[in-house]
Amino acid sequence: MRIDKQRGFSVIELLVVVAIVLILGGMIVPRIVTILDSQRLQLTAQAYAGLLQEARARAVQDNQIYQVLSGAQNGVSVAFVDLNGDSLYNPQGLNGSPPEPAVQMPNPIIITATNAPQGNQGFDTVRPLNVVPMNLATNPPMVNSAGAASPGIAFNERGLPCQRTVVNGPCSNPSVVLPVAGPPPVVTPVAWVTYFR
Repeated sequence: MRIDKQRGFSVIELLVVVAIVLILGGMIVPRIVTILDSQRLQLTAQAYAGLLQEARARAVQDNQIYQVLSGAQNGVSVAFVDLNGDSLYNPQGLNGSPPEPAVQMPNPIIITATNAPQGNQGFDTVRPLNVVPMNLATNPPMVNSAGAASPGIAFNERGLPCQRTVVNGPCSNPSVVLPVAGPPPVVTPVAWVTYFR
């Protein structure tokens, strides 16, 4: 009589394989999460840059000042072009105005100046490119048509970034005169910094 031996894996061999898979999974999953978060942040920044370009193009086309603001809509963070100057996001438009273009920020990404980098490499100093950074925390906020503070970047009729700090005042591209020993004074260009967290 002949007995066939069945071949297979022992319990110990299966446990070793499961342990190896769990160890590899524990090492790979955090990296995948980091890669996905980085990709989400990069796509959000690209969408926001596209929104800035749209605001700039509309400002030139309509010969009007348009501001890009951030806010919340139904608990979701959005950045939008304020077409009617009320500093509120109006997805359906308001009083016959067109819907305001917007970019939805995926959770948990928000636009903020809280915890923005400070110091030598931060947003509060003149950078190596000799540009004075403006952001939500360090510059006087732009005001809307009602005079309320409305922090965000605007584009004037020529498509240049600008800030208006008084109602019905000019929306100009600010520059900063840095104190330098001896004439003439050095005018430093200003750049707007948007910090995503």
